[in-house]
Amino acid sequence: MGIKWIDIIEKIYREIEDIMINCPLCSSSSRCVEELTQSLPMGIRILGECCACVFETVLDSMPTIDRLYTHLDTGDSIAIYALDDIIIEVSQTSVMLVPITLLTSYLDLIDESGYRDTEIIKNWLKNRVER
Repeated sequence: MGIKWIDIIEKIYREIEDIMINCPLCSSSSRCVEELTQSLPMGIRILGECCACVFETVLDSMPTIDRLYTHLDTGDSIAIYALDDIIIEVSQTSVMLVPITLLTSYLDLIDESGYRDTEIIKNWLKNRVER
């Protein structure tokens, strides 16, 4: 059994004070946490800079999570993390939460959004979900 959404949320709650040290864009420790629920998001959600920092800090500290680093055509860096039940895409300014049930919608979004290496990303995601 791999890592799930609830594991990430529990880690954020447990380590929020330490996480905030790495996230100066967050004005208070509750700013991002207030937007998060323990249940999986129902749809695709986009959260702001504070949450991007929180998720990047937590996900980068968990080496067993599958991840892919890529860029947009604008040159912006993107990290895509594949958990058992959700895809989490982190950039410097936002985080996108995509439940696995909406993977097809996310793959369509990748086609339309100016990602470099779209076929590599799509194949990587499909392989992760099929496991």
